[in-house]
Amino acid sequence: MLTSDEQPKGDLKMRLIKLLSMCAAVLMITNTLSFSQTETTKDSTAQQRTNVFGEKARWGVGLHAGLLSGWGLGVRYHPIGRMSLQAVGFAWKTSDYLISSFGVEGQFDLDIMDWSRFYTYVGTGFYSNGKSNGDELKSPFRVGAGIAYEWGITGKLVLNLNLGFTYFARSSEFWPSPQSALVYYFR
Repeated sequence: MLTSDEQPKGDLKMRLIKLLSMCAAVLMITNTLSFSQTETTKDSTAQQRTNVFGEKARWGVGLHAGLLSGWGLGVRYHPIGRMSLQAVGFAWKTSDYLISSFGVEGQFDLDIMDWSRFYTYVGTGFYSNGKSNGDELKSPFRVGAGIAYEWGITGKLVLNLNLGFTYFARSSEFWPSPQSALVYYFR
């Protein structure tokens, strides 16, 4: 039997993939359960607070920067309920280099008030920073999870700050990964 120091890197990768898959499944199940709870009492604290994401589905666009889910222009969709999805991407090509990133995130709201929300997220990203015929990054593919808070600056514009942990698949490294975004939500 192998000791913890002798565990192969492949075993660690599989355990991480299983853990992130379980987190994503829990987020989806919890979101489904939140849709099934439609009846509330009038004395409920949740009804006394304003929840703009409970009124109708919201679309947002913004600028994003982070090690997990990408740099560049992002699109976010927040349907009625507690789950939202985000995609971020950027590409720049010169004669010798292709610099790009693409990422997706699933977000689950823990608390919402007015235009502010506290949520958890899981995501993945792919980064390229090399010549057009080959990637020069040590680990271009990443997966991760974390927590985030979004502050309403105005009635439509929000500032988003995230803190999570990112697993770099090829190099088998874990890093803390802050992210931020400035998002404009359409009414």
